[in-house]
Amino acid sequence: MKIYLLILTFIFIACSNNIEKPPDNILPELLFENILEEINLQESYFEINNSSIQKDSIAGLTNIYFDLQKKHKFSDDHFKKTLDYYSQHPYKLKKIYTRIINRLDKKKANFDQQ
Repeated sequence: MKIYLLILTFIFIACSNNIEKPPDNILPELLFENILEEINLQESYFEINNSSIQKDSIAGLTNIYFDLQKKHKFSDDHFKKTLDYYSQHPYKLKKIYTRIINRLDKKKANFDQQ
């Protein structure tokens, strides 16, 4: 019986050590989540109010991205490293998008009630 307990303890320790912490050179998860939410909202806005000239839409979205960078104080490189990290960890990215969708659903429900 003690041997089974010992084996289970080793398995538990081995599994718990596999929990990977994000590297220091990426955006904090909550900030990244907020940025993604804002990007998705802005892209949706542009899609709904589609400009007749695609060049205008691209320029408008580019300006919005620059505004987000100023607002949240991050660089292109910082954002790309963060995006690369979460692309390599899709389960974490899925959790982030699940929370974003839940918040957007709540916002929509509040808007529909007004």
